[in-house]
Amino acid sequence: MRGEAEVQSLARTTITVIVTGLILAILIMAIVGVATAGLLILGIALIGTSALMLFRHTRDLSGKTPSWQPIIVEPRQRRQRPSPRQPQVIEGVSKDAE
Repeated sequence: MRGEAEVQSLARTTITVIVTGLILAILIMAIVGVATAGLLILGIALIGTSALMLFRHTRDLSGKTPSWQPIIVEPRQRRQRPSPRQPQVIEGVSKDAE
């Protein structure tokens, strides 16, 4: 039943973040004004959402912390273009055909 307790903890954290965000939003609107507050609220919401996503990914529901392995990104292979010095050879077409 440990997984269920973890879910409840995550739910409590989420509700706390949302309520705190709403209180902050109201305070910001009262001080700064509605137009600027909208942008600030969006920023706070994005930061809060990303923090929750990070929290969710760093802990399993079983309570174990997953072992992270670095993601190796291979650089893109550049296509080899024929150099302008070398003429392209097309089968069946001679140079003198033109």
